[in-house]
Amino acid sequence: MSLAKKSFTAIVFLFSSICVQTSSVYSQVWSKVTGAFNKNSTVPTIGADEIALIRTTVDYLCSPALLGRKSGTKSEELAGVFIEQRMGTIGLKPAVNNSFRQHFKFESDKRLSKDCKMLIGGSYLFIPEDAIPMAFSNIEKKEDNFMMPKSEEPNAPWVVPLYQNAQEARNPDFDWEETAYLIALRAQKKGASSVVLYDEFGAANKPVFKQSSAYDPLNIPVVIVQKPAYDKHIRSIKTITPVALSIEFTAEKLIGTNIIGIINNNAPQTIVIGAHYDHLGEDKMVNRGTAAYFPGADNNASGVGVMLALAARIKRAEYKNYNFIFVAFSAYENGMMGSKAFLKNLPVKQESIACMISIDRVGLLKNSKKFQIEGMGSALAWNEIVQSVPATGNNISVTQQNKITMNSEHIDFYSANVPSILVTTGKNEVHNTLNDFPNRLHYDGMTGIANYVLLMIDKINSNNVKFTFQKIRNQDINKVSTVQ
Repeated sequence: MSLAKKSFTAIVFLFSSICVQTSSVYSQVWSKVTGAFNKNSTVPTIGADEIALIRTTVDYLCSPALLGRKSGTKSEELAGVFIEQRMGTIGLKPAVNNSFRQHFKFESDKRLSKDCKMLIGGSYLFIPEDAIPMAFSNIEKKEDNFMMPKSEEPNAPWVVPLYQNAQEARNPDFDWEETAYLIALRAQKKGASSVVLYDEFGAANKPVFKQSSAYDPLNIPVVIVQKPAYDKHIRSIKTITPVALSIEFTAEKLIGTNIIGIINNNAPQTIVIGAHYDHLGEDKMVNRGTAAYFPGADNNASGVGVMLALAARIKRAEYKNYNFIFVAFSAYENGMMGSKAFLKNLPVKQESIACMISIDRVGLLKNSKKFQIEGMGSALAWNEIVQSVPATGNNISVTQQNKITMNSEHIDFYSANVPSILVTTGKNEVHNTLNDFPNRLHYDGMTGIANYVLLMIDKINSNNVKFTFQKIRNQDINKVSTVQ
């Protein structure tokens, strides 16, 4: 063999050795993070009984008798009783002092006080017809200052457009509440004393007063001025103009109820799987002529159905390396107060919670055949778990995202330093509408998602995964893509 060939052979051998050693080191690192993964283990899939349970749950939660499951109402209580009974039938045990129920107090939907007022240049604007207060506004702070349109100065009102162009304004699916919150959040960080948003185009999906918001309250008052009032009071302003703004809400204390069941294996670590069961309740707009309700099939009867199906299958699978807590959260539509109450009064020690999986809006897996898992960056272990999950046989795939962009209970767990993910098919055309009925749901897709999460649980249990929480890089927890 020539010297050149010998040298080449030696280099190839050395390079191969380095690659093998590097791969070995990488595997050792992952072994420390997650344990030695067994990718070949098998697990039973969601069975016929669990699929039937998904349908039964969705149908009952969306039935007219429950009138949209509004938090703190008799209708939500009926929904809670149904979930509690199903948990008992599955074989879950009560997790709260021999009870499935965890009660907590929260404020009802906000109502506008007669003391709300807004003046521009000495002229009154009618509230909420001309100027719509945002439910995430600060009600303590009164504004008495001077304004200029499109001004973004600190210690002064920001008077800025809600829509960047006519196309945005005329898009019927434009999320004006999300946009208003993000603009107001930026204004607050820049030192604004209040925010006056205005519609200069005439929106197709006109902003309306909402009695609640899933967003955390801001420290400044925020209003949206409708186009006719903008034309009358703001459009022609050329110099600084006095503005006075006072927002006041009234609300009553109500009782919310989380429904919590547990599979207690006396293991050192616990996995929490949750889905909120409340929704928007009745639609009482008089111009509709008849009373209607928001059925909330996708949002979030679908999530509750999948959660209960998982509880039944996990109970039968007898995974012993973890305890499992299943939570149907109340008062999501009132600032996610259910998950906050759960974290304040945990049935187990917080340090024993390995991870949390939120199941929210999983009913509309249709055309793309893709669902989403977000929050993957909250622990290194999530990536290895997802990579180890084989195809579920339902011809679906998953889009992974490190950051948190959607509002759900996983946000509160992440804020409490618990590795947390959201499983969802995302926002859709029937989101928070009167048309979110069970007949629109894709039950094969829901079964596929349930199977996928079940396989994740199987991998976690069989490999005894050790989760370590980490902050997600460049994550602003207030900046989420949807409300309610």
